[in-house]
Amino acid sequence: MNWLDWVLILVITLSALRGLSTGFFAGVARLLGLILGIAAAFTCYRRLAAYLDAQWGWGDSIAGFLINHFSNSLLPDLAGKISMDGLQQTIPGSLDSIAHQLALSVLEFISFVLILLAVAMVVKIIMQFFSGAVAHTFLSPLDHIGGLLLGLARGLVIVLLVALFLEPVLSTGVMAGYEQNGAISRAVAGSLLIPYAYQILDVINLHFPLSASPVDLIVMHGCRYI
Repeated sequence: MNWLDWVLILVITLSALRGLSTGFFAGVARLLGLILGIAAAFTCYRRLAAYLDAQWGWGDSIAGFLINHFSNSLLPDLAGKISMDGLQQTIPGSLDSIAHQLALSVLEFISFVLILLAVAMVVKIIMQFFSGAVAHTFLSPLDHIGGLLLGLARGLVIVLLVALFLEPVLSTGVMAGYEQNGAISRAVAGSLLIPYAYQILDVINLHFPLSASPVDLIVMHGCRYI
């Protein structure tokens, strides 16, 4: 086990303790918010990214950042590591086109996170009303025990989200000889928990649209399933 495993275990433990403290209904609010947030994010993140690009020019801003901070030779290599399906393409092979394609991929990731957080927050606020009412009844002990179990479940969902969000990092990290050099890459390669998380993501078919599968990415980084 390495530092990444201990961080994930700490997340699960803190989530369980918080569930025990706040109770079942508060735990339902957070877990339901997380699940609905993920569902909404996967349903709407492409449309939000397209809107932010067309109406606010975020795609052009991110593309300009990539052009200014990455070398000309690095951008095409990075583009080859990310799936470009559904992205707008202008002049194939041009630096501006590659930067804009990558910018839209980054914008889709940002849109996913924004939708997830927004939906989770709204659901949490709505459900807090019910949890406050139950806290003052004879059901309070059962409420706290149920909260502990839900806290464990929520912690596991958070671990899956961490693994999910690591997919773009791993995909872009295999470029230009950085496969084994990054701290995150080394942590994933030595992790005992992340491979199991990716196995679960494979079973439920929940992934970002990348050119390589999580299993392939982990193998690239030297990690093996146990």
